[in-house]
Amino acid sequence: MMKCDEVYLHICDSLDEDLGSPQCRAIKKHIERCPECRTYLSSLKTTIALYCAVPVPRLPAQAHKDLFTTISALTASAAQACRQPRKSQKKNPTRDRT
Repeated sequence: MMKCDEVYLHICDSLDEDLGSPQCRAIKKHIERCPECRTYLSSLKTTIALYCAVPVPRLPAQAHKDLFTTISALTASAAQACRQPRKSQKKNPTRDRT
């Protein structure tokens, strides 16, 4: 029989699975018998519903353009830095041992 920690670990992984899969059936069976996991599942469903109810924020067109301009410039700068040969570091001169 599945334990609570296994349910907590796999319940989100199972959201996209076939409801008749062995793992989903084991989770359902455990939840039917475990009030703590039923509460956890209820909380998870509420969280998902609240998340889905919040509208997606829209970035103003100019801010979107500025953001991508900055990302492009940083990417180009990083790519250029990667293409430049590195300066070799001078080794410390060896000490004369007398």
